[in-house]
Amino acid sequence: MKLFLSILLALTVATCAGAQGVRRLKKGATAKVGKRGKKGKKGEGSTKHLVANLGNPSGAGRVSIRFNPDDSMLIHINAVNVNDVCNANCLLRISEGTCDSIGQDFTAPGYEDAWSNGENYYTLDEVGVSRNAFVTNNGYGYDENVGKVISLTDSTGAVWACTTLMPNSMEPNTMSASIGLYPNYQGELRPSGTVTVTFNYDDTLKLEYNIHGLEGNCDGCGIHIHAGISCETHEQVLGHGWNAGFVRDLWKSQYGAVYSTDAYGSGNSHFYLYNGWNVGINYGHAMVLHGQDGTRLGCGILH
Repeated sequence: MKLFLSILLALTVATCAGAQGVRRLKKGATAKVGKRGKKGKKGEGSTKHLVANLGNPSGAGRVSIRFNPDDSMLIHINAVNVNDVCNANCLLRISEGTCDSIGQDFTAPGYEDAWSNGENYYTLDEVGVSRNAFVTNNGYGYDENVGKVISLTDSTGAVWACTTLMPNSMEPNTMSASIGLYPNYQGELRPSGTVTVTFNYDDTLKLEYNIHGLEGNCDGCGIHIHAGISCETHEQVLGHGWNAGFVRDLWKSQYGAVYSTDAYGSGNSHFYLYNGWNVGINYGHAMVLHGQDGTRLGCGILH
């Protein structure tokens, strides 16, 4: 009996000591996590990032900016400028002001100007594509850089793209094009309506169309995103837009890149496709509707 009581007492003491140890461990762990969280408040930029969608008559694409805990930033450029080639003389800047009136470079007092030191540049290859990145620090973090102007210059120093930095949570994964007449189309048809493109996480896209004013009973008529970024002239629209390094040209009837209309020339449906580019690169490009014989009837810019 005495032996049993001794064992029971020993177990009770051990259990209490173990419980206190667990309580101390939990308390310590909570405090440690709390300290990390408090210290990491500045490092929110490691999970939040900024984006800029580019789209104008000279080029298109996307710039993303991700912040390290020390507020240095990784700037990634994924863009196309069909009118230029750059080796190491095209610059990207974050500035005060607006795109109509670009102000001073945005750099904190005491920091070297991150935007004109000649080290932070991007390149454009022989077909005008840029997939570059660099790391820099303008002395400001996520909160200060949001809403600022970002601009890209070409090899001559002229600004060819400008937009405002926005939180990635505001980045659209859906774009639409309002369809109008294709440049220089002389026929009787009057294409109208909307084409909407929604991108999935894997960059595959869903193309939805709600269109009117086309040929009646058009079956398997082509509808494509083109490489051009303007509907002003036929020459600016260019051909099908796809990344030949990643995928074949799927903008063909055998791959489902078509629309159909009823007897009154209206159509409303969708299909899925992949052209090798993400939402940023496709932004600002021409959406083209073809007739039954391949004639280009309608055109609109994705925004």
